Amino acid sequence: MESVKYAEVDISRYPIIVVKLAEITPTVQHVDQLFEALEEALAKTDGYYVVISPFNGKFIPSDARVRLGQKARVMHEKYANRELGSVIVSESPIVRVMLQTINALFRPHSNHQRIVGSINKAIAYAEELLEKAPEFSAHS
Repeated sequence: MESVKYAEVDISRYPIIVVKLAEITPTVQHVDQLFEALEEALAKTDGYYVVISPFNGKFIPSDARVRLGQKARVMHEKYANRELGSVIVSESPIVRVMLQTINALFRPHSNHQRIVGSINKAIAYAEELLEKAPEFSAHS
């Protein structure tokens, strides 16, 4: 395992999950570690959830980007009945526009994905999604 932990998955506000990424350029192993941590967190919980991920602005090498896409697709398929959406936080207006353009071109795996400028806006959007959610059924 890598000596530097890439991701911390915080479920203290569950059903809002906050993924904090280290200020490092991620490797394939870091991406695997991120999704292992998400799987572990989701195994401890049930019901709907929304993921908030502050964008750390670090370049993601192509092999790690490919793995990220693969893992995100598998995660979405596995948890589609629980995931209400995801929120990416970036304080940079330029990065937000870039991410929104990418989302417009390549449909994200998340049910509802939003890109916002602050953690407070992310939490507000997550709470809005949770308020609108129908009653949860494990068999949905």
